[in-house]
Amino acid sequence: MESIEIVECKKESILTDTSIFKWDDSSTRLLLSLYKDGIRDFGKKSHLKTKNQLWVHIIEEMSKYGYLVNPKQAQNRLVTLERSYKKRISEPSRVHNCISSLFDDEIKALIEKRKNVLFGSDIGELFSENSNFFEDTEFVNSDSSDHKEFSTSVSSQPVVDLNRWDPDSTKIFIAAYLGLVKNQQKMRKFRSKGKIWQCITNQVNSRGYDFTARQTRNRYGTLIRAYKKYMEKKRCGVRSFFLFESEVRELLKHKIVVADPAGETDWEDDDEDDNVGDVEDIDMRFISVEEASVDNIIINSESEASQMEFPQSNVQNSSPSSYSTENYAILNELKLLRKSESQFQQKIAQIEEEKLDLMRQNNILLKVLIEKFSKS
Repeated sequence: MESIEIVECKKESILTDTSIFKWDDSSTRLLLSLYKDGIRDFGKKSHLKTKNQLWVHIIEEMSKYGYLVNPKQAQNRLVTLERSYKKRISEPSRVHNCISSLFDDEIKALIEKRKNVLFGSDIGELFSENSNFFEDTEFVNSDSSDHKEFSTSVSSQPVVDLNRWDPDSTKIFIAAYLGLVKNQQKMRKFRSKGKIWQCITNQVNSRGYDFTARQTRNRYGTLIRAYKKYMEKKRCGVRSFFLFESEVRELLKHKIVVADPAGETDWEDDDEDDNVGDVEDIDMRFISVEEASVDNIIINSESEASQMEFPQSNVQNSSPSSYSTENYAILNELKLLRKSESQFQQKIAQIEEEKLDLMRQNNILLKVLIEKFSKS
């Protein structure tokens, strides 16, 4: 009678694999190869519609080669490889006592391929009105338990870039946002903004990230403020560059709208303060709030001037100059302050331009000096 080996599943650490099953080079390469083929066919074949089905398919194929593992062990092994790879990339000067760099090329290719499953070679295709990004209801409406299962061993220690925004994750977020907001049929099912942001977050996290709905919403606010700051510099004649200019312009055309049961429409506020911690946007947020405050003061002061609490007979019989002279003086002063603020911003832009010119001159001088020293 054949003996049955019991394989115990334990969480792996970044330093070593602690499960009873011992991974070697051949089993690891087989896992990476099967995973690569699986994500290539993900969603295309009828039997690979969810991540659970993908991992079941992988372990079935591995069992044909004599490797008896369960889905959890295979996931843990892949996560361990990714974490060690990202740790070496983020801190190349340090020597890490972790898995060797034998599979770094395969892991790097897998990470890129997994991201390209979403936006391919041209992200613009995802912005089309006929985008079927949310057509798979099982994939969209499923809660993020699959992702949590995939990242169980990740949650114990910080993972590089899994919860930090980079250009790739930002493109994924923009594609997920536009894919949902443009789909009016899907949007009618939501009754709160929180559920919308959670749905968008689940889509981003399904590509291997670990963001919260709060972080996703903050990213939206950061992009909007950075775009406005970029446009302000552009109007002032300052040379500047914004990586997501066309994408954010597309975001501004499609705001989140939620219709409540009473039939009223709830609009998403672009400039809502989400306590974003990006240093590059603090000054822009301050300027926007300050300008908005001046506008509100002017408007409110004019309305207050027309609604001051005086006896009805006095208001009807007295001229506006009897009680509004002081208000008009305040309004004029505020207008002057606003004008001086605009001049101040123009001066700042001019100084920044001069600063850039000086930096260019310094670079030219340094280049000349380096050439002279190299010749001597």
